[in-house]
Amino acid sequence: MQDSSTALKSEEMIDALVKLCKLIDSFTENPALKNAGTVEAKEMEKAKQDKALADRDLLTIIKVSESIQKKSDTLKAPR
Repeated sequence: MQDSSTALKSEEMIDALVKLCKLIDSFTENPALKNAGTVEAKEMEKAKQDKALADRDLLTIIKVSESIQKKSDTLKAPR
């Protein structure tokens, strides 16, 4: 049986994994990545915004992944 602190840690891990999943989806569905070579001049501002969002998503993916790695190390550590 899990004690309440272990259950809370597991719940935090689930939340972090859900966040990571949503970030990856947002990143991979970003128009800046899907249409990288087909930007018209009139859509340049939107393309810049999409690229900035993709950049932010990727950096956040890296940070959340590192956090998940650290948390998983603490969950598997002997008690």
